[in-house]
Amino acid sequence: MKTCYIYIRVSTDEQATEGYSIENQRRACKDYADMNAYHPKDIFADEGRSGRNIDRPAFQKLLSTLKENPVEAIIVYKIDRFARNVGDFSNIRKQFQAMKVKLLSVCENGDVTEGLIGNIFASVAEWESEANSKRTKDALMQKFRDGWQPSPPPIG
Repeated sequence: MKTCYIYIRVSTDEQATEGYSIENQRRACKDYADMNAYHPKDIFADEGRSGRNIDRPAFQKLLSTLKENPVEAIIVYKIDRFARNVGDFSNIRKQFQAMKVKLLSVCENGDVTEGLIGNIFASVAEWESEANSKRTKDALMQKFRDGWQPSPPPIG
């Protein structure tokens, strides 16, 4: 049987509003592994971590474990759970290609290690992250203009 690692990630906002909970991702990735005859050797989970950079504890542990104990594939729920930065995605994908490790995505329906499609999904993930950030900043500025205060005013 082929072996794999599973990587899952949520940031607090997405977990609450978009249904990407750790348990949903875990279940979907395990189901995908079963349907494609992969045996998950381990699951790496980053909770409350941004995908904008790769400085995430479980992600770094995945990379070091992969070097010590190679597998045939890494399964992720969606590319934006893996990386929201095109540069990071491309660099890690090259490492995977050199190691002959596939990057499989449940939502993008398969292998995104090769070709244009992985780059497109990574670009969309980065754009989406930037758009979410801008919307959040704009909403906070509007609340501030409307008199909202993030904490009670100081006394004294």
